[in-house]
Amino acid sequence: MLAMMKTFKYRIYPNKLQRRKLGIILSNCCFVYNHIIETRKNIWEQEKRSVSKFETINMLPALKKENQSLKVCHSQTLQDVCVRVDRAFKNFFQRCKLKENPGYPRFRSSQRYKSLTFPQSGYKLSGKKIHISKIGEMKIVLHRPIVGKIKILVLTRDIIGKWWASFSCEVEKNSLPVNERSVGIDLGLTHFATL
Repeated sequence: MLAMMKTFKYRIYPNKLQRRKLGIILSNCCFVYNHIIETRKNIWEQEKRSVSKFETINMLPALKKENQSLKVCHSQTLQDVCVRVDRAFKNFFQRCKLKENPGYPRFRSSQRYKSLTFPQSGYKLSGKKIHISKIGEMKIVLHRPIVGKIKILVLTRDIIGKWWASFSCEVEKNSLPVNERSVGIDLGLTHFATL
């Protein structure tokens, strides 16, 4: 069987302190995002060379030493910020190749940075609780079961301040059974639909 990715989204309820911590982490990720864009731009202007995703990830320990507030962030969450910046630049260069209006990757304000990604670890789901590294345990409403193997967790804050957990899971691709009876539908001008 072939595998495919399926996402399951659930509401989570962080307490007041946890909401504050999550807000600080979002602000830090936004800072890293803007810093990486600026660094890549400066290196291109000064040295005329492109910076890889791995080079930016390797810059994170030095950045953490300079900015102590980054220590509240899970390491893989910060690494994912570098992946996002790299994806933005790849999309920019792809649009340049296709001679479209490219739109250089922009700096983000803290209001536009709304999600944290945990690609492999940093979370644990048990019953009606989810434990997030450096944030703590919070209530999660599992209104349907999670199917498959969890690969990625994304925490998102919506526009009104509610928090959501989205689990991207690897599930087996199941084909629908073959049906010998088929129906064709023709939409027309004089008759809405003809079967």
